[in-house]
Parts: sequence; C-alpha cells; structure tokens
Amino acid sequence: MRAIKLAVESAAAFTRRLLLLSRRKVLAPQRTDLNEVMTSLTLLLKKAVGEDVMMELDLTPGLGPVIADASELEQVLLNLVINARDAMPAGGKLAIATRRLELDRETAGVRGLEAGTWVELRVTDEGIGIEPEVRDHIFEPFFTTKDASVGTGLGLSTVYGIVRQLGGDIQVESELGRGTSFSILMPPAPGVDEAARALIAAPKARGKETLLVVDDEPAVRNLLSQFLGRQGYEVLLAGDGPEALAHLTERGRVDLLISDMLMPGLRGDRLAALARDIQSDLRVLLISGNNKSGDAALESAAPAAFLGKPFSTLELGNAVRRLLDIRV
Repeated sequence: MRAIKLAVESAAAFTRRLLLLSRRKVLAPQRTDLNEVMTSLTLLLKKAVGEDVMMELDLTPGLGPVIADASELEQVLLNLVINARDAMPAGGKLAIATRRLELDRETAGVRGLEAGTWVELRVTDEGIGIEPEVRDHIFEPFFTTKDASVGTGLGLSTVYGIVRQLGGDIQVESELGRGTSFSILMPPAPGVDEAARALIAAPKARGKETLLVVDDEPAVRNLLSQFLGRQGYEVLLAGDGPEALAHLTERGRVDLLISDMLMPGLRGDRLAALARDIQSDLRVLLISGNNKSGDAALESAAPAAFLGKPFSTLELGNAVRRLLDIRV
C-alpha cells in the first residue's frame, strides 16, 4: 500500500509539472513546506542525476512553510539539480540542504534583503566549477555555455525570476575544479492563521446531506461515491451533464453538486449554471486538473468552490463540509 501511494503521488507531481510546462496550470502561491516538496521529488531527482551521482539530503526538521506555488519550487529544484548533474560528467556528490537562518543587517544588506529570519535552499555539487567571467552572466536569459542542442539558456534565468518573485535572493559560489554551490533565500510564511489551522485540522467530513457527483470517468465517480458514502452522505451519481440535470429534476433537491470541470458535451461550469436554473441555491464544488476553474460558476450568489486535482480524501472531505456549513 505504501508503494502504491508513493507511485500515485509521484504520478500526481509529474502531472502538475506537465500542466505547468504547457501553461494550463494557474500558479497558486500558498503556504508550502519546502521539505515536503523536496521529499516528493526525491525519486525523480535521483533518476535525473543518474547512478554516477550520489545525492545527499540534509533537510532541517521543523523548517516551516514559505509562500510559494509548489510547482515553482519544483521547477527551481529540477533546474539546479540538472545543472549540477551536467557539471559532473564523471559523477560525484550532490548535496541538497534546507535550513532557517538569521541574517544580520550587514549580511542582509549585501544580498539586498532585510535583516531577520530566512529559509535557505542550498544545492552544492563537486563538478567542474564556473569561470569568474561566466559566473556574472549565468542568470541572464539565453546565456548558456552548453551546446545549442542541449541548453536553451533559460534554466537559471527562470530560477532567478521565480526566486525574485517570491521576494527572495539567489547567489552562486564556485571554484574551478572544486564545484559550485547555489544559495536561495526565501522569506518564511507568517504565523499560521485561522484559515490555515482549519485546513490542517482533522476534517469534520461526516454528514447526512445528499450529494450529486458528476464525472465521465467511472473509476473516479465510483471512488468519490465510496469515500463520501462512508462519511454518511447520500450520494447520487451521474456520468454526464444531462444525466445530472435529470437527477435534479426528478429528485427535486440536493444539497451539493460535485462536478468534474472538463467533460464531453457539457462542462462542469455550464452544468452548474443550468443546475442552478433548477435549484437556485445549489452549492457547487468543481474539480479538475486544469485550474481554469469556471469563474462564472464560482461567482454565483450560491456557495461554490474549486478543488484542483490531484487531491486527498482529507482535502475533499474538508471542501465538502466547508461548503455545506456555509450559512446563506
């Protein structure tokens, strides 16, 4: 079961990266644990560096979150690790570390930052190093020392842009023949607020309301039905929009519509609009791996929310319960 769970999480992370690269995933900065991102990428990174490179992790426990999109942090890590691999054609050691550190005013001023607490990600290799004249240009777009068939010159410039957008800083230290170390500083997220505590807390997922679940994939539909049924909900199932509308017409009333966004014939947001013509106060939860979430449906007066795939049963249970508990 642990192996299956790990495989599913790896596939989910890979899907997120594909969506990001195809620009179909909307970036959503939120409280993100850098250690968790690092851990979820471990298998992929080990495959990326190959068997000749020994990868060592030194992740500080209790690091605390930063405000970032997990996909952005994954992109930063992948770029730095692939660069480190390319700098060690004969193999070597790659060290990845995270820590919290305090910057005094003088040190912070050198890096153009404010004094205080920062979260550091450091990636260090034992590679060939970078010449001083090259080091000054490595974050420039389209600058590369690699062959045109291998590098585009956008990897490190992308890393630089992401880090600066997060309000952080990146610096490089390198010595020819003795390796390179990239240090990224990011501001820690502010203290946990009540909304974050609600997400972290165990879900109050049980209920007795009636839910209408709509998804054109039978496996997904049945899985949602099994989980929600075990939480005490009465679950109605539909394989497409017209079947869902027929359920609403015949049933007269349901408490919550849970619909996939992208379905043949009738999209989830359009289904939500038509369903509210039948039941104006219908609560709606749209789910999809494509984070274009149907703004028209979400802007309705009735409570609505969007849940991006992949999601856990904890996230689903919390989302359902929060929508049902909203007073209107």
